[in-house]
Amino acid sequence: MKPMKNKLFALLTAACLLSSCGNVDNNENIDEFAEPDEVVVKTGINIGTTGINGNFSPFFTVSPGDADVMSVINAPLVTLDRRGEVVRNAAVGEWRAFDGEEYYYEGISDVYINITEDFKTVLTFHLKDDVLFSDGEKLTADDLMFTLYVLCDADYKGNYGLSLLPVAGLDLYRTNTDEETYNKYVEIAAACLEAGKGYEGTSDDFDEEQYLLFYECYEEAWLSHVKEIVNYCVINYAEYADVIGESNLYTNEWMQVALAMMVWRVADFPEVHPATEERETVYGAFTSVLGRQWNLTNRFPTLWDFYREFHELYEGNLEAYINAEKIGIPQLDAPLEEAVRLFISKSAALDSGNRGADNIRGIRKTGEYEVEVTFEGHIPAVVYSFAIPVAPLHYYGNPALYNSRNNFGFERGNLSAIRENNYSPVGAGAYRLVEYKNGVAILEANEFYFKGAPETPISFMETSSDDLIYGVASGALDIVTVKAGREVLDEINAYSAAGINRQTADFGAFGYIGINAGRVNADGEPLSEESINFRKGFAVIFAAYREISIREFYGEAARIAEYPVSGVSWSAPRADDIGYRAAFGRTVNAMDIYTANMTEAQRLEAAKRAALGFFREAGCELNSSGTAINIFPDGIENRFEIYIAGYGEGWHPSYLLLTMATDMLRTMGFNIIITDVLSQGELYSAVMNGRADMFIAAWDGEIIPNMGSAFSSLGEDNFFGLSDEMLDQRIDLAETSLNLEFYRNALDAVLETAVIVPVYQREQYFLFSGALDADTIEKNLTTHYNRADILWQIKIGGLT
Repeated sequence: MKPMKNKLFALLTAACLLSSCGNVDNNENIDEFAEPDEVVVKTGINIGTTGINGNFSPFFTVSPGDADVMSVINAPLVTLDRRGEVVRNAAVGEWRAFDGEEYYYEGISDVYINITEDFKTVLTFHLKDDVLFSDGEKLTADDLMFTLYVLCDADYKGNYGLSLLPVAGLDLYRTNTDEETYNKYVEIAAACLEAGKGYEGTSDDFDEEQYLLFYECYEEAWLSHVKEIVNYCVINYAEYADVIGESNLYTNEWMQVALAMMVWRVADFPEVHPATEERETVYGAFTSVLGRQWNLTNRFPTLWDFYREFHELYEGNLEAYINAEKIGIPQLDAPLEEAVRLFISKSAALDSGNRGADNIRGIRKTGEYEVEVTFEGHIPAVVYSFAIPVAPLHYYGNPALYNSRNNFGFERGNLSAIRENNYSPVGAGAYRLVEYKNGVAILEANEFYFKGAPETPISFMETSSDDLIYGVASGALDIVTVKAGREVLDEINAYSAAGINRQTADFGAFGYIGINAGRVNADGEPLSEESINFRKGFAVIFAAYREISIREFYGEAARIAEYPVSGVSWSAPRADDIGYRAAFGRTVNAMDIYTANMTEAQRLEAAKRAALGFFREAGCELNSSGTAINIFPDGIENRFEIYIAGYGEGWHPSYLLLTMATDMLRTMGFNIIITDVLSQGELYSAVMNGRADMFIAAWDGEIIPNMGSAFSSLGEDNFFGLSDEMLDQRIDLAETSLNLEFYRNALDAVLETAVIVPVYQREQYFLFSGALDADTIEKNLTTHYNRADILWQIKIGGLT
């Protein structure tokens, strides 16, 4: 049995002392090496998390642990159900079905979506009139107006991307320009961009001063994006920080930069092989791809160093850089747009003819408890951008500077006064902060919480990811969330006597096999019936080996995916949905390939017969026994290369699938070359440049799938060689309607092209200790409806 680390023991002691949680007296009642059945009697709930630094601001929280604390201190404007759909009538309360059960949802706001005839989307938020902040003050439309204007301010750099949404009049407000002035400088910026960096001629469209200013803004926006990469890596890859050094990642800038450079493959340790998740701790000899080196003792990388690497790699071309180095979050991946905004703002400030913009015309207070937000275009999915905390104007802002028309509670362009309260939050959530000390946040009930005051105080405790499961088993922790994995599940099962309550939910990562239709087709026409059948032959074989491969790699920690969308998306079909079926599980005659009583060998033989049927329909001639392709007609290749980033050692969930499937395809007459590259960068270089016939890849799930980007004819991430007007229309209809049935039709249409084979869906576990009353823990938690939503009603009362 793995002993609990000293840090976890110390934090537990601190938490109990601060919150008086039961019969804990320093070290007397906690054995560092306690067996799991020795659960401490307590009156408070301890929650394990990683990355707590005390910044619990609703605006500027960065680390995941701080975000966990912030989420229970504040109440979100938009409420999501378990599936991830918006609860439109949350203020009134609404029952919704999920996995055959009915669940009740309640939030602080109803939301109405109106699509106007003049091509606009209008969201109206109607707030409950009896919601109070934890200090007893009412939450009103003024608080929402204040919150929205902070998030739209030019000085706001945080987790919410409202400033990149097409809110009517937002660009004018952020640049403080009237429409005429704005359009003038937009044209000048476009001319400077077209002229290119290093232009030395003269132009009728701009003068030298304007040109120089634009490219100063260009570099400033580039540097800002590099900083966003650093922030992203700190939030999502903190578990790799121990490779870099022993300093605090969240307070040490060089640690953050080095981590980002390593994750982004711009620099690395030659001694550390990236093939395994468990890296050995190695410090020093940190070398960039361009040969610069830092010893991490007295020479440390800076943000400027990181930026310089990118600048030289892409020869000063910001557009080339962003096309290759996207973070993957639209609100962050817009440095060119930011460069233009900076240029307009700085130019307009010097323009005597500029009348400015005092407000955002698309954001209006329409009642004491009602706010209306108008967007240019039909984009109902924009409502998901409003799952934001509503912050109190009276606490974070200055009511003397507020009037809802041209002053919004703070000095425009300067959010420093709001940042002063980062470490002492106030919100309308279920809890209020009592104290933060030594990695432990102590919270007590918000007696004014609109759902009812929680009965049990809670503590969030900074905990090593290695200690989370043992912490719950031993009783040191009561609630944790862990990424699922074979070893993780084995550890949980080893503590079965501890009475751990486990719930499983989809996690973001979705793995797939991509097929480039432009390279894998039967007649030079990627979407002809013959070409689609040709790719379906491959898809059937790949799909047949998914279960073997994923169970071998993940055990029960991942499930087989059947649709080209992450399970965390509200649009993802579920197994109990009408019409749900396994991907590529039917023959060319639309008959089921498999039956329930087939052995594994019979299943694989059935898959081979079905695949050969598709190849025959594509124009291939089979041998007399029908077991292999005898003749490939003109125009059909029999040699294909498939790329996988297994670090040259086959370290990938789909590698076993790939080797077994290609062996099967070789018996059918194909020559399949597996190219196992050393990094994701090499893989995506081959994919983006069109060299890969097929490729193994994954994407992080989003609540709204970006189908247009991935599968539309002009999609910037369309690496599948798709160009189909009918498919484009289906995707556009889904994305402009926010209609579940239309999304389902679009997903089916993508599968029909046979350019993607869904492989696996990663999962996560919500773990609850035996000390908790299981009857007070809601069931069927998901990414969208999780522990933050149910903590307030959990009680102590399990094992003692």
